[in-house]
Amino acid sequence: MVRLSLPVIVSLIAGASATGCGYKLAPCTDGNVCVPDSAECTMVIGRCPGTCTAPITDGRPCGFRIAPCDEGDVCVPNDASCTDLDVCAGQCYPLPTSTVKERQTPTTTYQACGGHVISPTPCPDDYQCIDDPRRGGCGMACDMPGICVPNDYEPCSGFLGLQCEDGSGLQCYDLPNDDCDPDNGGADCIGICLAPIKNEY
Repeated sequence: MVRLSLPVIVSLIAGASATGCGYKLAPCTDGNVCVPDSAECTMVIGRCPGTCTAPITDGRPCGFRIAPCDEGDVCVPNDASCTDLDVCAGQCYPLPTSTVKERQTPTTTYQACGGHVISPTPCPDDYQCIDDPRRGGCGMACDMPGICVPNDYEPCSGFLGLQCEDGSGLQCYDLPNDDCDPDNGGADCIGICLAPIKNEY
């Protein structure tokens, strides 16, 4: 199963933009489509990581309960508004494994953002400010600072049971600022891989 993993390789097909997409990430731009990083997943419910990829026109048709895509391919709906591939058409896209690009070593410290300060520090481009899930509590709603994390953060948990990359030192924390709370009946909530806080206790 291919995952958006740090620091190891991320898989990209020819023409891909190297931009993460899927669960809680911004949609693809410039006409690109979001191709799931795993054949076990479908982007139609928006709960899986993927890679923004240039559209193709020669993919085998799929969807509508016809034959599944061949091994190594995944069905991507033709219409981004599709919520069930059993009732809409798609095309088979290669899983993002044709070419590889090394990604940067995972971040283990996180810039503070938000909170009760006169001039909160904005996050860099391609980062977002979230409540720090390692600390618990009510976060920025209670004037605590948040942390800047990459827009293409490494996801974990969820209904696929994604794990943080072995050897990275990162741990899986419930992703804050979404509408899925595992402590209040939320099932299969997506998490985020972060470096744990050290030497505080």
